[in-house]
Amino acid sequence: MNYKLYNTKQPLSNIDAAQQSAALLRTLAHNFRSLASNICSISTYCLDNCDTIKTEKQTALLQDMNQNSLSLLTLLDNLLLVGKLSDSSAPLTTHPEILEDILIDAIARLKGTYPDAMIQVIMPKEIIILPLDLVLIRHVFKNLLQILLFVYSAASTLTCTVSIDSSSVLIQLESRNPAYTPCLSDSCKQDITLDQLLIQAHLGTFTATLQDDYGIFIITLPLITESEASWNIV
Repeated sequence: MNYKLYNTKQPLSNIDAAQQSAALLRTLAHNFRSLASNICSISTYCLDNCDTIKTEKQTALLQDMNQNSLSLLTLLDNLLLVGKLSDSSAPLTTHPEILEDILIDAIARLKGTYPDAMIQVIMPKEIIILPLDLVLIRHVFKNLLQILLFVYSAASTLTCTVSIDSSSVLIQLESRNPAYTPCLSDSCKQDITLDQLLIQAHLGTFTATLQDDYGIFIITLPLITESEASWNIV
């Protein structure tokens, strides 16, 4: 498998953002219906056959329902994010945020779902402050790390490496598992596309490379400008 997606550093125009958001909304709505239908079907089957289902099959059905429910929650989050991104009356509002704090928060939230996940963070010594929408960027980090865990198995070790130059910050999220053959689902591709839009809305760049034995997401985000340097961190 080889999946790549590249971005430019140009901001999305209102027309481009609206068109891409509309396409994502249609796809997400279709997936929402499919997941809800699966949950209804499984629950109906369990209720109709509760006295005859063997324990092993019942466990498998409940696991499927649980997975569909988790996917449904993720999809709902994505719907809200697309709605926010496509709302031209509410342009993206950024505030000075400490990058390390957002990464730690995203990892902590991820570990709520994957408590055994192994994630190594490599940060420079200096404090990195970026103009960000906290909720959107936290979602991007959490979602991309979750995709790497899902695609390359939760047993793989993830590495998050941050480096800095004169005008931007590079964040590299990586998973290597040579013994595992990944499978990139349509929902993962949609999530990656949404993350691409969110990064581009921050005037950043995004590259995704998913090979058979490793996956890498590379994000660049601009540092604060001189006019933003007087912001106060609350």
